[in-house]
Amino acid sequence: MRQAQRRGKAVRPVPLAVALAVVEREIARRNREEGRKGRGARGRSYEQMFRAGLTDRVLRKPTAQQLYYTGLVYTPASVDRWGREQVAPWTYGDPEPQDAFLRLHGKGQTLIGRAPGNFEVPAVAFDETGRLIC
Repeated sequence: MRQAQRRGKAVRPVPLAVALAVVEREIARRNREEGRKGRGARGRSYEQMFRAGLTDRVLRKPTAQQLYYTGLVYTPASVDRWGREQVAPWTYGDPEPQDAFLRLHGKGQTLIGRAPGNFEVPAVAFDETGRLIC
């Protein structure tokens, strides 16, 4: 039995809408309070720090090459002893990147990225650390 009921008082729950309104109001009040002593605050409120951070932010856009790499379909593959990679019926590996592939033989998998709609475009390969092989 609850203590409030033992004392003869009825317990009434607060409506959810009222509780949410109080929480939102108190968070907004807390964010407007000035005089913060945290790292980098210099006496500003949380709201002022947030606005200053947005104006000082450098907008970064992906390069054309990064956008191209995001559009590829990647498949994990292992390098065989001839410096090639087999993905389903396809074999990847020319004489040019063969030296780079041979160094990865038996050392884990690579990611082969290919353009799904254009088989004329050469595939790209990344090692396990994310470095471009070819």
